[in-house]
Amino acid sequence: MNSMTSRKKVVLQVGISFAALLTMLLTSSLVRSADNLQFKGTLISEPCVVTADSQELSVNFGSVVDKFLYANGQSPAQTFTFHLAECNTDVASNAAITLQGTESSVLPGFLKLDASSTATGVAIGIEQTDGERVAINKAAEKFRISSGDNQLTLKAYVKGEPDAIAKNTIQAGEFSATATFSFAYE
Repeated sequence: MNSMTSRKKVVLQVGISFAALLTMLLTSSLVRSADNLQFKGTLISEPCVVTADSQELSVNFGSVVDKFLYANGQSPAQTFTFHLAECNTDVASNAAITLQGTESSVLPGFLKLDASSTATGVAIGIEQTDGERVAINKAAEKFRISSGDNQLTLKAYVKGEPDAIAKNTIQAGEFSATATFSFAYE
């Protein structure tokens, strides 16, 4: 029976030592890490909300016939629309869109095809509905927004590179191009 009591005392003493050690560790950790987590940010007032259906857009050209590009220089345009909702003209009355992506070195202002594309000799052009070109990586001409919901419709087309058209070297194949859009308001 004595050995049982003795064993309990040892366990109890180890338990007290462990608890004291744990308390010391926790206390020193709390003191050391009291201010190592900070939160920062900027609260802004956006004049419009880009709707969910405009967050990720895809323009499908379908099949573009190379002979059409040789004859016309570019494909027929495909329209796509950005929807801006809940616009507040007390915050801003104008907006400009910027499309950021890899610019074609052969056709400046045009969007270069992604590296995964097997087609070559073409780039993607983007313009406003009035024909004014929207250059890649440059803000487009500002457009007026009104209170409530607004739409910005743009057109995209496949443009043959002049040298590829002249030398008949447009390479058929799958193609894709990627851009990221942003709106600036004033």
